[in-house]
Amino acid sequence: MIINQGIEFGDNIDGITYRDRPGVYAVIEKENKIAVVKTKDRIFLPGGGIEGAESYQECLRRECSEELGCDIEVGYYIGNAAQYTFSFKDKQPLKIIGHFYFVTITGLNNLKIEDDHELVWLSSDKAIQSMDVEFQAWAINEYIKLR
Repeated sequence: MIINQGIEFGDNIDGITYRDRPGVYAVIEKENKIAVVKTKDRIFLPGGGIEGAESYQECLRRECSEELGCDIEVGYYIGNAAQYTFSFKDKQPLKIIGHFYFVTITGLNNLKIEDDHELVWLSSDKAIQSMDVEFQAWAINEYIKLR
């Protein structure tokens, strides 16, 4: 079930039909730094879209494994927000409904498949400033309020 907190970011342009895309994202902190994923063009929180009948926790475990090569323990729920955007892959309008959790890395695995994804640790302020999408910056701010 998707809980709507009413927090939306991006431009909801009249006349455009946005496809809902539920996703789950991790806020990971270690030594006062936040884990972000860096690619050639972007910086974002680990996580992504739910596939099939995955639970939020299953999605997070898969995404952190694929993007970071890490095993994780899913902690508490931070909140949710939506982001109106266009898909980077197929250029379709999306309303990404993001659910955010505090997550702890419990170990490394050899299951990373996204070779262009690099784990980078940034200060909270730098991570917030660096996010490519506003709803992920919001999630980091919410995490800071809760810790």
